[in-house]
Amino acid sequence: MEKKENCKGCRANVNVDINSIEALVEEIRNNSEFDVVSSEVYDNRLNICKECKDFVYGTTCNQCGCFVKVRALLKSSVCPSYKGDLWGH
Repeated sequence: MEKKENCKGCRANVNVDINSIEALVEEIRNNSEFDVVSSEVYDNRLNICKECKDFVYGTTCNQCGCFVKVRALLKSSVCPSYKGDLWGH
């Protein structure tokens, strides 16, 4: 029987450096093609995610496999929780 991994998107041994994620966030912020939320909304979304049981490895949402810091930044994104959008859309 195959063991189910904790992360939806990849195995637990796959580790993306936090600096790489931060660089991606900055690249998105500085690209006018992306519609991003305000710093206040971004921080609020991150705080909600950090309290969620599906926040794993300090970077990833176990519901969808995304990097939380990237998903929370995009205005069009919603929280993928099975409980509904915890960000309040």
